[in-house]
Amino acid sequence: MNPLSWLLIVSAAALFGGMLMFSLLVAPRVHARLPRDVASDFLRGLFPWYYGYCGGLSVVLAASAWWTDALWVFILSLPVMAGFAFAGAYLLPALNRASEQRDADPLTADRFQRLHRMSMLVNLAQMLLLVVILVRVAL
Repeated sequence: MNPLSWLLIVSAAALFGGMLMFSLLVAPRVHARLPRDVASDFLRGLFPWYYGYCGGLSVVLAASAWWTDALWVFILSLPVMAGFAFAGAYLLPALNRASEQRDADPLTADRFQRLHRMSMLVNLAQMLLLVVILVRVAL
């Protein structure tokens, strides 16, 4: 196996594993074990790092797919990259604003819930694309 093919597999697996770990273990445990305001502050500080890590790995994935002529992986990696760009540039700031508004006025909680649901759906779609990539690479 050439080094770029290895990089493609490792970046896809690390990206999927990091997303799975954060979604299933870190975020739920933080909310379960910490008071709401502390959990919110902690996760608010962690999410930019999450999007940076995942966005960076998605760029590595796309680049390694491009360089190894794995066109189908490259095509599937584009919406994964776009999802991190969208979430980091739009959803994260909007969620932060909605969270602050929700704390000041509980009647604004609907906006936060809609944005949070959207971020979860984007994350789920990205993870499903990564599963397709990993299964396809394994075959």
